[in-house]
Amino acid sequence: MKSPIPVRIAYAALGSGSTPVWTAKEAGLFADEGLDAELLLIRGSGQVSQALMANQIQFANIAAPLVVRANLKGGDLVYLTGGVNWLIQSIITRPEIHEPAQLRGRTFGMGRSGGVEEFLIPYLLKPHGLAFGVDIKTRAIDNQPDSIAKLDRGEIDGALFSPPYSFEAIKRGYRVLIDAGSRWIDYQLGGIVARRAYVAQNPEVARKVVRGYVRGIQRYKNDPDFVVDVLRKYSLIQDEDVA
Repeated sequence: MKSPIPVRIAYAALGSGSTPVWTAKEAGLFADEGLDAELLLIRGSGQVSQALMANQIQFANIAAPLVVRANLKGGDLVYLTGGVNWLIQSIITRPEIHEPAQLRGRTFGMGRSGGVEEFLIPYLLKPHGLAFGVDIKTRAIDNQPDSIAKLDRGEIDGALFSPPYSFEAIKRGYRVLIDAGSRWIDYQLGGIVARRAYVAQNPEVARKVVRGYVRGIQRYKNDPDFVVDVLRKYSLIQDEDVA
């Protein structure tokens, strides 16, 4: 009997876009494919793409901007799967903020490590004539739970959220100011990324990871009770209703 093949798969966020990877791991689907899959949380897609290029990890679930940026600098990253193909985030703010113009002079939470916020927040706010560093101040946040904590303490006035944390923020009384999900904007938000060189040298390993990922999506869609437990474990969501 062959020994399982060790692979390291990173994910950059605690949001639901990472759930197929978590599900494949927890359901034993990667193991069933003959893989000894180690999942790692590396905050920010920029850090993940650097880890891929340094061969510290073999696969990652990340959004497109940092993949494009890495390749423009000479990288060879490629998507093997597309997980979420449109924007699902929302800009959520304090309840007294009713329109984007009221963010002027306010403080917005921003990820530290070149995450998706760096691209999406300016994109969503630019049509309203708002620019960071000019109209809006920023404060570093570590993750979406930290954003909620800083909103609760009054340290920030808004942040970018994705499910399930957008649901948690709404439940606490915060307002959805801009819902990108309702606009159905084409965007490669999640999916499995690897180096072209690695895939060329290890095609069967890449196939096994893709099969495990796709089977994870199938389990995600057909076993909600199992997936709620997975979400609570990896997203650190305690509220079962939110999960």
